[in-house]
Amino acid sequence: MKWILLFTLSFNLFASECITKSGQLSGKAKLSYFFWDLYELGLYKDSKTTKMKINYLRDIEADLLNQGWEKGLKDNIKNQEEYQVVVSWLKKHTPSVKKGDCLEITIEDSKVSLNLNGKDLAQNNHRKLASYVLSPWIGDKPVDEDVKEELLGKE
Repeated sequence: MKWILLFTLSFNLFASECITKSGQLSGKAKLSYFFWDLYELGLYKDSKTTKMKINYLRDIEADLLNQGWEKGLKDNIKNQEEYQVVVSWLKKHTPSVKKGDCLEITIEDSKVSLNLNGKDLAQNNHRKLASYVLSPWIGDKPVDEDVKEELLGKE
């Protein structure tokens, strides 16, 4: 349960800075831990692009976010070498966030882009990264099955 707190501490329903202008909303979800609302997610898709918008509801240090990446991806990536490549890149480019910040993860083919509050953080053309980066929320072993279903529009 502790790992869920660490992971979910990483991300209002979508304040104006977190509204996307591209793609169709597939689903949205809010993650809470006990009585704390942690972040809200929106999954957007079009024919070429998938975007995850994460609106943070509290301040979170990068080291806690990185612990969340480690746990959320470990359960979804079986190959240790692939796990290390993906986690290392994400940890390198994951900043501390403040309440109201909006992180956008964009996947187009094998290209992954990270954007915080309209500023580009990083890009990478690694197919494995593109296939795994959203797995903590919509992968085979998500941090929360209800969140996965909401994001995929199944609820």
